[in-house]
Amino acid sequence: MEIEQLIEKRLNDLSIKIESVDERVTDMRENHLHHIELKLKEMETTLKIGWKAIICGAGIPAVISAVLSIIQLLK
Repeated sequence: MEIEQLIEKRLNDLSIKIESVDERVTDMRENHLHHIELKLKEMETTLKIGWKAIICGAGIPAVISAVLSIIQLLK
């Protein structure tokens, strides 16, 4: 009978500890991983805008230069 009570007590202790760990993991996932996800989205948006700026910044002058070269060639 004593062994059964000891086993039951140990199992109850383990159950409480597992519930505690589960609560901590859930809390970490909701709080900390959410911030990381927001940072990744922010970086993705910045990269998308950056590439568009580079394309416009380099593309428009190249087109103007090509047009001017063609005009110069035709003269």
